[in-house]
Amino acid sequence: MSHKIAVEMRDGRLIGADAWAAEQIAALPRGVVYNAVVTVARRTADDEHAGTLRFYMAGINLLYDSVDTGPGTPFPTSKYLRKHILRELGFYVAIPQPGGAVRKDVDSMALDKMELEDLKLCLELSRAYCVATWGFDPWEEWKRQHPLPAKA
Repeated sequence: MSHKIAVEMRDGRLIGADAWAAEQIAALPRGVVYNAVVTVARRTADDEHAGTLRFYMAGINLLYDSVDTGPGTPFPTSKYLRKHILRELGFYVAIPQPGGAVRKDVDSMALDKMELEDLKLCLELSRAYCVATWGFDPWEEWKRQHPLPAKA
């Protein structure tokens, strides 16, 4: 039998993190040795980062579908478009090349590479860049097309 129970460390002991978990622990038979697998719960900031990144990518995909892109253009895929915007905004690492050239390697937006505050800044700068360049805010349009459900 297996149980997944949220616990927290308090005064050197693992206790139930909520009332349900405390009840589950209290119901376990005493005198039995249990094998426990302990994992660290995701942080709220991790969830917010993932949501912000999904929102950013949704806007990039909408922009790609809305401006002159595709095969034969400077932006054959949405990835090229995203990287172009990030380079223009300075989210890159300059890598010197032979002959004095510099390759601009775009920063990763993954959780372990870009902090949440930097991602939020990147989103706002990208919005401003898109409005200035194409006269279009794909993130505002995405929100218009996908309204949040009314709270009950």
